[in-house]
Amino acid sequence: MLWVTISEEEEQLMMEIWPDIVHNITKEIENSCSPNVAKWMEKVLQYTVPEGKKTRAYVLIIAYKLLAPNDQLTEENIRLVRILAWCLELMQACFLVIDDTQDRPLLRRGKPCWYRYNDIGPAAINDGVLLQTTTFYLIRKYFKEKDYYVNLLEMFHDVGFKTIIGQSLDLLSTNFDKKPNLDLFTMNQYISIVKYKTSYYSFVMPIIAAMHIAGIKDQEMFKEAKTISLELGCLFQVQDDYLDLFGKLDVCGKDGTDIQDGKCTWFVVLALQRVTPEQRKILEECYGDSDPEKVRRVKQLFTDLDRFIIMDQTLWVTISEEEEQQMMAMWPDIVHDITKEIENSNIPDVAKWAEKVLQYTVPGGKKTRAFALIIAYKLLAPSDQLTEENIRLIRILAWCLELFQAYLIVIDDIQDRSLLRRGKPCWYRYNDIGPAAINDGLLLQTAMFYLIRKYFKEKDYYINLLEMFYDIGFKTIIGQSSDLFSTNFGKKPNLDLFTMNQYNSIVKYKTSYYSFVLPIIAAMHIAGIKDHEMFREAKTILFKMGNLYQIQDDYLGWLGKFDVCGKDTTDIQEGKCTWFVVQALQRVTPEQRKILEECYGDSDPEKVHRVKQLFTDLGLLNTYSTYEEETHNLLKQHIKQMSCGLPHSLFLSILWKLYHRMS
Repeated sequence: MLWVTISEEEEQLMMEIWPDIVHNITKEIENSCSPNVAKWMEKVLQYTVPEGKKTRAYVLIIAYKLLAPNDQLTEENIRLVRILAWCLELMQACFLVIDDTQDRPLLRRGKPCWYRYNDIGPAAINDGVLLQTTTFYLIRKYFKEKDYYVNLLEMFHDVGFKTIIGQSLDLLSTNFDKKPNLDLFTMNQYISIVKYKTSYYSFVMPIIAAMHIAGIKDQEMFKEAKTISLELGCLFQVQDDYLDLFGKLDVCGKDGTDIQDGKCTWFVVLALQRVTPEQRKILEECYGDSDPEKVRRVKQLFTDLDRFIIMDQTLWVTISEEEEQQMMAMWPDIVHDITKEIENSNIPDVAKWAEKVLQYTVPGGKKTRAFALIIAYKLLAPSDQLTEENIRLIRILAWCLELFQAYLIVIDDIQDRSLLRRGKPCWYRYNDIGPAAINDGLLLQTAMFYLIRKYFKEKDYYINLLEMFYDIGFKTIIGQSSDLFSTNFGKKPNLDLFTMNQYNSIVKYKTSYYSFVLPIIAAMHIAGIKDHEMFREAKTILFKMGNLYQIQDDYLGWLGKFDVCGKDTTDIQEGKCTWFVVQALQRVTPEQRKILEECYGDSDPEKVHRVKQLFTDLGLLNTYSTYEEETHNLLKQHIKQMSCGLPHSLFLSILWKLYHRMS
């Protein structure tokens, strides 16, 4: 509502001073004895500047009105901010004129691009530079005597420099109209282009300019504002890439040429991460070609890859990045709560030890379960529930999930005799703790229940939470027991017991309940949901996601790279009932089965190698790839058919997180 109100009001007020802006610029040119240039400049200004959405201008004005002290909000100061807002629009027009001349689109803002006006052609580049220089003329004219003048001037120069760097990166990615080198189209490259080409001038500049004018001096405030502004710019550009592909001309006001120009966009980067060798050939043949049929084939490939759940991906990325910072900010309080309670029992040595355990085993994970809980709550809770205190409580419960995860990992690593976890020695190997680490695992579990009691005791959903954590803890240990039974406790496993039913049962209890059901169902309870059908439908889809997740984990246990996964894998050595060994047993010849009977469940590296080679010979990698793709598509279809009222975006964002995961 703030944006709508101010932008509607400012559209009128900014247009009222636009004639003065034009007059100032053309008068200065006339004073240089160049009346023909002045007339031409008026045409350039009227054609290229005032008709945009003025997003950057409104951001500047809104930011200033929110940041400046009341005594600064004088009529004169607001007028100056509007003049600076027009400077932003002039800079935007400069970049658009130059960009259009380079990319050769036909339309901008619903009319021919400026370089096509009266067949101006490349001479339009000079007009773009003219727009840029008038920006600095206006800044000098109106802000020369202000104490923030140098800051403004340096910022406009610096951001202009960075934007041209970004534009250069963008042009280099297209290989200057030759076929682009798709090997260079990585997510790091894309983010670098976006940061420099878009984020600085579209988001950082208007906010930082407003902060300077408002008199803000705190460097930490500038740092935080810049960080979030750069992230907003990335989201903005991803949306722009989508509009270039699928936006309608009558809505966007421009035609899209990213495919024809061979641009490094979010879509082509994601496509390259997901294509088969055959699909990659389509991109190599068609991407960067203006032939309409080839453009159509690229768009069809993007559609076939079905990656257009942008908001679901963005939802996860945006919230998880934000929450990583927020959760870590409160982690010292969690540690303090637990250790203080132990100290209150007059056992300070245990308190110190508990702090070591907590710091080593808990905060270094991906926090997938924690983020799932927070995202779910933010999507499910009524808006009046989303108070600062309630969000804080959700983050505390998210740490309880991470404590639960750490407890299970500590115990599991001891049982499986793993060497590494999250890129460092497993806790039981820390200072040769050994089996005593079992007690530390239980300490983590009991600390979790202490926090739940401390913070949720008075809530009407307390019993539901408590019972759910106990119940799922019980089920997870049942699953862990089934997993251990399958290994025959270090003896040769009985391969006759390795059936798909047995595998699915292990996964449901050992993985699905605590990794998927627990965070989402907890969020539903806290959000006040009572509908049993909602709980039933949520569990159904979450169990299926848990199954996919564990099969992916089994794949990473076979072929995952340590520097990506952060852990060593011992499934074959331990004789685990995995998806791959079950699939293998369904396909082996009698001779191949003898290899499994001899080698599976043995830590001899040569025998481990023979098992992996057998999996490869049986074509299980292709079987897995097909299964993962088909399961992903079926899950997405199932989610879209959910009719109980739960938001599809919640489950689609989790599904996106699982898709082709490598860690």
